[in-house]
Amino acid sequence: HIGRPERYTEDASAFPGIQAMGRKTYAQYLQQIDAMLATREWMGAHYSVLDPYALVFYVWGFRREFPVQELKHFTAFKNRMLQREGVQKAFADEGITL
Repeated sequence: HIGRPERYTEDASAFPGIQAMGRKTYAQYLQQIDAMLATREWMGAHYSVLDPYALVFYVWGFRREFPVQELKHFTAFKNRMLQREGVQKAFADEGITL
């Protein structure tokens, strides 16, 4: 809803409100992920498919200019992920920079 409010209404005058609510909700989700990572290294008990998926949300937040770097635990997680060879390759292949 942040980038495509037209999916939720045809009324262009409603777009700013939809986008604002989308940003608010997304910020809450980022904070929730940060809190989850406060007590663990990975999203689950061990590294799994959940971890690259969670990293996508960090990247999207960064691209949308959310202050993701202020999320201490999520940022530490991002740094751990960036140490992984597969993540480095995927970022290079896709031209992703943080």
